[in-house]
Amino acid sequence: MNKIKCIVSDIDGTLLPSGQYALEENVLHTAAQAIERGLLMVAASGRPYMSLKGLWRPLQEQMIFICANGTLMLQNEKILYQKALNKKEALMLVQDIEQQEDCEFLITSPQHCYIRPKTEAYRHRIQDVMGYPARIVHNLHEIPETCLQVSAFREKGIEEVSAGFTKRWGKKVQSVVSGRLWMDFTAFGVSKGTALRELMRQKGLEKEEVAALGDSYNDISMFREAGRAFAMQWSPAQVKQEAHQMTADPIREMKRILEEVS
Repeated sequence: MNKIKCIVSDIDGTLLPSGQYALEENVLHTAAQAIERGLLMVAASGRPYMSLKGLWRPLQEQMIFICANGTLMLQNEKILYQKALNKKEALMLVQDIEQQEDCEFLITSPQHCYIRPKTEAYRHRIQDVMGYPARIVHNLHEIPETCLQVSAFREKGIEEVSAGFTKRWGKKVQSVVSGRLWMDFTAFGVSKGTALRELMRQKGLEKEEVAALGDSYNDISMFREAGRAFAMQWSPAQVKQEAHQMTADPIREMKRILEEVS
């Protein structure tokens, strides 16, 4: 059996439990041990780059970040891969999201993200609780940067409106449900898995040398690229079916991998 050389992990719902907004010391310590032993540590998330970078601040120069569901991949500030939405379509999608009752949008660009909050609660969630580098815009055409990802948020749960978004936008953009409250839209052919595949190509990694951990639908694509895929026990059934193993303790699995390579 090939030794693992790369660990790629989802963040929210995997290393970061629901309702928690900072990585525990045990997570950072285990990741640091992996890096010390020569493994590539990859954080893969729907989050924007600056948010991921902040979560991993003690290790940010040593980590690889797959951001915004695979639309952007960086290592030590160097872009390894990027694929954006058509900006005109992205802004039309945002307008559609705003027209839906109880829905809010988030636009992710390489360095920032943008919101036009309907409620103070949403602004507080994004800027203060989640710590996203979100700028409030009044006119969408003020956004100068590349649109990597558009996200729809619904406090009451995204499931009730996700089918409608898919029906209206399924031929124009790619979509994936990211947890209970979020639905993310990217260009076709973009996913955590495609970014991971590109990373494997650049670093000369074989499938059997990669382990992936995740909990939601947007993690399935990277499960398919990895030789070992761990789904959380609380994952939806479809996600579990795509994994090789289930776990309630991702850090335990990471430590077992480290024992193999020591």
